[in-house]
Amino acid sequence: MDKPRFSPDGKLIYFTLDRNGSRSVQAVRFDAESGRPIGEPFLVYDFRSPRLSMLAVNLSDLALCVAQDKIVMLLAESNWNIWMTELNARR
Repeated sequence: MDKPRFSPDGKLIYFTLDRNGSRSVQAVRFDAESGRPIGEPFLVYDFRSPRLSMLAVNLSDLALCVAQDKIVMLLAESNWNIWMTELNARR
């Protein structure tokens, strides 16, 4: 668990979690009166695609910014191309 951030209303704590070869955004409900989490963490978003990933971002550079209606984070995008050509035999 890393990069914990409170939701604007203070009722959720968002964080990143590395598990099973991917990095996901999770959240847990938070009780401000007791100062303790409520229940189990739940998945907000899991970046399992090899093209778009949080796992490829260095953890020291990764940050979560939580707003009322969005979460902003740094992602890495990978793109691969396969090029083909015909080789002519030289004599």
